[in-house]
Amino acid sequence: KNLYPKAGCVVSVSKGVKDDLIENYGISEEQSVVIHNPVEIDRIQVLAKEEVEHHWFKEGRPVIIACGRLRATKNYPLLLRAFTIASKETDGLRLVILGEGPLKQELIAYTEELSISDKVAFMGFQKNPFNFMSHAAAFVLSSWYEGFGNVIIEAMACGAPVVSTKCPTGPDEIITDGVNGILVTVDDDAGMADAILRLLKDEDLRMRIAKAGRKRAMDFSVERKVLEYERIFREVVSVI
Repeated sequence: KNLYPKAGCVVSVSKGVKDDLIENYGISEEQSVVIHNPVEIDRIQVLAKEEVEHHWFKEGRPVIIACGRLRATKNYPLLLRAFTIASKETDGLRLVILGEGPLKQELIAYTEELSISDKVAFMGFQKNPFNFMSHAAAFVLSSWYEGFGNVIIEAMACGAPVVSTKCPTGPDEIITDGVNGILVTVDDDAGMADAILRLLKDEDLRMRIAKAGRKRAMDFSVERKVLEYERIFREVVSVI
C-alpha cells in the first residue's frame, strides 16, 4: 500500500486484479493498466502434436481434460460431480486430471464416493500437458477463483473447446460465451455437466468453438504482449 501508489504505472494481468488493486491498495484508475499474460503459442502448438500414450486416447474414447494444482481454489469436486452427471449420458466418457497438490488423496477418495474411480485418471505433473489438451473432447476449468487463467488460452491454442466457470477473475476476459468457449456459473454442477454434454453431442458446435478458440489464443501471443509493454513503457517514460 505504501509503494504501489508511487509507481508511474501498475500493470495487472486481468481487470479483476486491477479492480482489486484500485479498491484495496490506493492505486488510481489513471496509473493502472491491464496487460494480459503472454502465452508461447508456437511452442505450445508444436508440443500439442505429440502422441498421448494413455490407452483411453488410443481407444478413441471422449476424454475430458483438466489441468492445475490440486488445491481448494480450483474446485475439483465441482468438476467431479459434473463429470458424474455427464458420464451417465455419454457412453465411454473419461476424465483425466493433470497436476499435483495437497488434495490429491482427498479427490481420489471422492471419485470412489461418486462411483467414478474407474473413469477418472489422476496423472500428476506432466512436462507436456499440451498433447493431452489437443486430444481432448473438451477442456474444463472449475475454479472458484483465478488470477487470470493462462491454462484456458493454452487449451484454446491446442484446439480444445473450453468450458470454464465464470469465476473472478480472468475467464470472462478470455472467453466470449458460446463463441470461443462456454462459461458456467461457479459451483453449478448441472450447468457444467450441461455445457460438457452440449459439446459432446453437437460436433458442429464443438468444432466451431475450437476454431474460434484457436483464433482467440493468438490475441495473447508473446509478440502482441511485448508490443503492449513497449507502448506502456514509452508512455511512462514520456511523462517522467
